[in-house]
Amino acid sequence: MSTQTGTSNALALRHQKLKEYLDSLRSEAETGVDFTESALDISWQVWERLKEYFQSQHSYLDIPDACPGYRDNLMYTWSQEAHYFECEIFGNGEVEFFYRNRENNEVWGEDTRIDQKFSRDILDKASLFIVRPKPQLKS
Repeated sequence: MSTQTGTSNALALRHQKLKEYLDSLRSEAETGVDFTESALDISWQVWERLKEYFQSQHSYLDIPDACPGYRDNLMYTWSQEAHYFECEIFGNGEVEFFYRNRENNEVWGEDTRIDQKFSRDILDKASLFIVRPKPQLKS
């Protein structure tokens, strides 16, 4: 198996697990206490848009960690070395992005809506979390 195929298979598995996790929250969302099904649906749309953009660039965006919030929102986070990136998604369609560089304390944020195109800044920050195939070791 090539390294690229191994990377895509691992990402496909993590992608499926993200979908299963969001689907598992549907019964909780039905109560509407902390978040709604709309927040789950929009969260999936945000992920799909990011994933599809990077695939169109022949890249793989790492699968984020995900957790529900308490204000009709869900959050995706990516963390790698100095870089931290989060996306907070609300059931009303609002989407907030935040980035922090742990080494130089650079911070950045941008608010948008699911019905708007993601800005170049959002895509540039997300691109810090592109997964690259590891080189194969020679035997």
